[in-house]
Amino acid sequence: VGGRLKLTYAGQKVLNSVALTVAKTDALSGSAVATIGQAACTFSVNATYDATTFVMAGSYAATNACSGESGTFTMKEVCYYQQSAGIRSEVRSRRPVRPNAGGLHGC
Repeated sequence: VGGRLKLTYAGQKVLNSVALTVAKTDALSGSAVATIGQAACTFSVNATYDATTFVMAGSYAATNACSGESGTFTMKEVCYYQQSAGIRSEVRSRRPVRPNAGGLHGC
């Protein structure tokens, strides 16, 4: 699982790329990279995902540059993307609710 995240770090907006591996236990681990100021920082990321609340919570720690930076985070999933051509049909049909997903709708 991966993608880009927009976040705020020390008062400045930062684009962060993240790649995580998902275990069968809803545990995630991987790496994130962000350019903060002039530094390209790499972070180790560990998290868990709760499929009933749609919340991912975890921690991060710098592994290259940005020495000593670490912390925790939470994110709540609010919508989902279907694969391939399904995205277009989702948009045309006004973002229907996904069955068995606790009310999540297409983005």
